[in-house]
Amino acid sequence: MMKGRMGSWAAEGRLKRAFLRHDTLDLRTEHQGQDDPADGAGWTTGRQVRADFIAGLIREGNGGKGPALSLAGARVVGALDLRNSRVDRPLIMKGCYFDEPINLSGSSAVAICL
Repeated sequence: MMKGRMGSWAAEGRLKRAFLRHDTLDLRTEHQGQDDPADGAGWTTGRQVRADFIAGLIREGNGGKGPALSLAGARVVGALDLRNSRVDRPLIMKGCYFDEPINLSGSSAVAICL
């Protein structure tokens, strides 16, 4: 698993690289009390990933077998809108905080773990 912190939106590049390597991007700090998603609104920019970026990776990766999109300890900024999407790869998001609701209306998915 990849670990660490970087500046604003840098996590997105790291997520794409992890996705292509079939790896998890883990943005958790491992400090007790700092990784609770209930406190995610206050997480630093180094832990933020735009919902649109995640949706783009999922849509771009559809149509064939491949890696899961696996992310841990991130603040997802914006609405993750996957309505009417076909998600052909697992979407795994452990301990993430979502600024807005996830929309999965009319979607089909191999697996989604939140």
